[in-house]
Amino acid sequence: MSKPSNLKTDRSLQATGQWLMYALFPLILCTISVVHAQTPNACEAELQAAEQQFVEGNFDSAFSSIRFCLTKKEVTTQDSVKAYILLGKIYLSQNRLDQAREAFKVALKLTACQLKLDANQETPDMIEFFKKVKKQSCGNKKWLLIGGGLAVAGGAAILILSQNGGNGQPPLADGFVQPPGRPPR
Repeated sequence: MSKPSNLKTDRSLQATGQWLMYALFPLILCTISVVHAQTPNACEAELQAAEQQFVEGNFDSAFSSIRFCLTKKEVTTQDSVKAYILLGKIYLSQNRLDQAREAFKVALKLTACQLKLDANQETPDMIEFFKKVKKQSCGNKKWLLIGGGLAVAGGAAILILSQNGGNGQPPLADGFVQPPGRPPR
């Protein structure tokens, strides 16, 4: 026969087990998150494979790897930028200039035109082509921002300098507008 259990001791052990489970659960979740963050995702692995395939001249396989990466739901912006740069490099290697230009434009758009290629890792032709695309795609934005800023500043200056609220009367000495129907001071 089995020995009768001590109900109080069983409850104490159960409460201790629950406390331990609740205490360790966040730690387990953090550990899983850290391990996941340190392992390369599927897109990174595909981009590494695509880079190797590009170097070997196996462009069809490289395209497949890039397509796999870009269709992933959890693709990061950084991985998308890498994918579009690699896509542009492949197209440029095949002398498909329009497609290369479009791929580089997407990469530039994703980085708000802050992207630069490493001159030590790319061919001079690649760097030159990329610079032209960047100038065409991003060069005018600087002037649009400057022009927009000037328009806002000009509008603000007109409002500040007019100080009459549009009623046709001169401003008062202290900067307030003379109310309509009252004689000027």
